[in-house]
Formats: sequence, structure tokens, C-alpha cells
Amino acid sequence: QVSIYDTDETLEIERQIVKTVLKTGAAGVIFCVSDGHGSAKHIEMLQSSNIPVVLFDRELDFSLDGVFLNDFQSAFMATEFLIKNNCKKIALLHGPMRLKNISNRFNGYRYALEKHGLEFDKNLLFEGDMHIESGYNIMKKTNEKNLDIDGILILNNFMTIGALDYINNNNIDMYKKLKIFGYDMPAYVHSLNPNFNYITRSRKEMGIQISKMIVNKIKKTDNHTNTIIIDPIIV
Repeated sequence: QVSIYDTDETLEIERQIVKTVLKTGAAGVIFCVSDGHGSAKHIEMLQSSNIPVVLFDRELDFSLDGVFLNDFQSAFMATEFLIKNNCKKIALLHGPMRLKNISNRFNGYRYALEKHGLEFDKNLLFEGDMHIESGYNIMKKTNEKNLDIDGILILNNFMTIGALDYINNNNIDMYKKLKIFGYDMPAYVHSLNPNFNYITRSRKEMGIQISKMIVNKIKKTDNHTNTIIIDPIIV
């Protein structure tokens, strides 16, 4: 029997979910953290009750079993793709840097700029909260300020959806001015509007690997700490 809980990227909701799991019981937990330090405390609560935990998609600063995208490489590939498509001023729309996968992606973006001799400009960094509305509002801001940019890298799928929503409903000509690169978009979105690219990964492979990992932890057939890194794919 499988239960699925959505934290909505909110630490307090995550805390309530962990309390529910501790109250109702669970053989094991696959955990996509909403925060860094706060989520670590929640994991400790589960582990102290002898509930095995494996991480999915988002790493923490300490070692724990999990399956993750190669976040540094993904952002490096995306930024280099934009550079090779003649982008020189690339804005970055990112989530909270306290999330390790976001900070890893930021480092990949910055390294690609340095490798190709492009200036790193803090004025082209825009932080959102990982929700659709923040992607929409940040894209609105970049349009209204008429920033001197020719490329945008968006490090989260919901913010990518929000950014594209703004462009499609307010200024479709932005597709001519900007090369846009996002993360983890549904395939049908790209089919409806192919004027952008995005990073994805084999979700099926991640699901298979994380399922095997939690089953092994529940059955106690593997006491080692295992980390599986999934390669990024450009679409």
C-alpha cells in the first residue's frame, strides 16, 4: 500500500506530513525534501523511529541513500547550449539556494559562463519560490524592464511553466528576442510550443532505481549508503 503526500515546497506542510507518517506508520519513505536544514530534522525524526528513508531528486549536505539528477552537469549543458546558440547575456531564474540541487545548478551555470569567457552578472539573477506564479512574475519583470538579455535559463519546472505562460499571453515576440531553456517540462508543452528547450531525465529509470533502493532498505538486504546519479538529457 503506497501513500503519496505533497509538501507544496513548504517546510511546515512537510513537518505535518512527517508527523502523520510517524503516527500511522510506514515501512519506508521516499523523500523529496522541501528545504535543507529543516528537512534534515524531519529525516532524523523518521530514522529515530527506525523508518528507512531514501532521497529522491534533491540531495542534502550529508550522505544519504538516493537517486538524483546530475544537477551541476545539467545546468552546465543548458548554459553551454544557450552560448552555442549565440547567447551572450543569459539571465538565471532560480529557486532558493538553500536547496542543494539549486545551488549545484547555479554552479553549473556559472562554470559554463567562465569556461566560455562570459561575464557573470549578479544583476541577471532572479530568485523565485519554485511555484508557477514566481516564474510568471519574474518573466513579467524582465519584460517590463527591457533587460539587455538574449537568453534565459530557468532552473525549475513550475517556474518554467509560469514564464512561458506570461510570454504566451502577453508578449509572444519574446520568443524572437530570447532563447529560453527550462527544466522538466511535460512533452506535450514542447509539442504545443517548440520555441524553447529544456533539461529532462529518464523519469522511468529514476522511479525504478528509487523503488529498488527503498525495498532493499526495508528488507535490510543492503546496509551501504548508495547514491545513483542520472544523466541529464536536452530536449
